Amino acid sequence: MQQEKLLLDECLRRLRAPVPGHRPYPTVRPKYRNPDQPSETWTEGKQPRWLVGQLRLGKHIDDVRIQPRAKG
Repeated sequence: MQQEKLLLDECLRRLRAPVPGHRPYPTVRPKYRNPDQPSETWTEGKQPRWLVGQLRLGKHIDDVRIQPRAKG
């Protein structure tokens, strides 16, 4: 049982290792949040449907921008 666990741990370690020649994508914080569904966010790339709908309703993109928290 312990031998199997060690073997599985080794396999997981190899799977998590970076692939040579590939660099990982940096973590990017979301910049915009859907006011109707706060779990939906967007940062870059093609605009999601919820954002297109908000813009068609006459809202400005800054209306859905996530405001940075004040430090302190």
